[in-house]
Amino acid sequence: MRFRRRLDIEETERAVRELGWWHHHFQLPNGVWTGRGGPPGYNPIERWEPLAAHLPEDLAGASVLDVGGNSGYFTLQMKLRGAGRCVMVEPIPTSTRTA
Repeated sequence: MRFRRRLDIEETERAVRELGWWHHHFQLPNGVWTGRGGPPGYNPIERWEPLAAHLPEDLAGASVLDVGGNSGYFTLQMKLRGAGRCVMVEPIPTSTRTA
């Protein structure tokens, strides 16, 4: 498995801007917000909260499949809950780049 070097905040902000419009606006773990250049498709938090109520807080060791993951917001939430393996499937190239 190949791992990328973690970007610092300035590099992350630059990368987010270069990607342009984001379907979801959310805060990345390092504090940078996605979503420069226009309104989001929708606020992912409004869809996450009802779903999160039915998921365990601790997903340690769990495997998660996110079909149609878009910018990766829901996959990221699963990793933040400790999921061991997250696989995101996204057929739209623009969304794959933001993820």
